[in-house]
Amino acid sequence: MKRNRPRLWIFLFFLPLLQGRLLSVNEAELTFEDLPFLLVKEIGLGDFRKIMDQTVVQMLISQYARKQGISISDQQVNDFLQQMMGEKLNDFSALFGEGTMKKWAEIQLLFDIMVQQKEAEVIQNHQIQVSDKEIKDYYWNNIQKMVKPETARFQFIFAIEPSKIKAIEEELQKGTEFSVIAQNYSRAQEWDTVRPISREQLSPLFPQEVVEKVFSTPEKQVEKIAIKMGTFWIYVLEKKPAVQPSLDEMKGQIRQLLLREKADPYIQQWFQEVMKELPVHFDLGLMKELLTGEGIEEAPALE
Repeated sequence: MKRNRPRLWIFLFFLPLLQGRLLSVNEAELTFEDLPFLLVKEIGLGDFRKIMDQTVVQMLISQYARKQGISISDQQVNDFLQQMMGEKLNDFSALFGEGTMKKWAEIQLLFDIMVQQKEAEVIQNHQIQVSDKEIKDYYWNNIQKMVKPETARFQFIFAIEPSKIKAIEEELQKGTEFSVIAQNYSRAQEWDTVRPISREQLSPLFPQEVVEKVFSTPEKQVEKIAIKMGTFWIYVLEKKPAVQPSLDEMKGQIRQLLLREKADPYIQQWFQEVMKELPVHFDLGLMKELLTGEGIEEAPALE
């Protein structure tokens, strides 16, 4: 099981309106509105089950961490949410509830702390080591994956109505500051990416025509993109080219990665032991019925 945190965009697909008991973790009831799940009809039941499994393990390990006396302060929770959500934190808190967001953050933090402690213990007890040759081999075998991608920070305006499109064009011709026009005319609540963002991060959020234009437009230049759904204007503030880090720069990171990989079988075994200690009831039939809108027999088979 991968132990990476779910990507931020997963939260766009919360299921806050669905109610009903799905599973219980150590006798704690869990509903859909508590969990960061992708829409099942978008990803399929098989992938949804994988996310369910990951979420269950994260909840169990967080409970185990509490039993070990590990606690998380409100400041740590708030800092974590701010780091993960940035300026969208208030929007997500308003949509899903501040309590739900803090519950998710606490689970993630406790899980991370507990797993890091267990990894360090496993590495020490089993005398796990990584040689310089292993690091060098990994670097050259995965060199393309280590490229830090090209990024861009930009502001944008989106409009649909012809009258607004005309007004925006007039403001641009007059030399009005782009950010002022964005605040006054754009249909989108957000109009600045705030921080540099890569093509991969941008693609799920904008039409492909906009993504391509962002990375082909020079800095400090406004570009107009007319598509079927409306008209975009972008103003690129900053661009950074892709960078290939050297072996020396990556040594420490690769060493930690390989240590975790070697420790992972022991961590997986530990996960299973924790799950036996803290039993889980998984109502698969109810999951199928709720998420497909069909009878259980007619629901797609799990992978």
